Amino acid sequence: MKYKVDFPEFKRIIEGREDEEVFEEWDDFIQWESYEEALRYWTEVEARV
Repeated sequence: MKYKVDFPEFKRIIEGREDEEVFEEWDDFIQWESYEEALRYWTEVEARV
């Protein structure tokens, strides 16, 4: 695991920074967030089947 935290913790870290932005981390955050949304969606679809 690249950041050694789960997504909610990573999100808290990224959004909590005030004085610096690490563009690689923001890129990873955007990608990871899309994966989390897709997982939620497909988990809901699977539950309905």
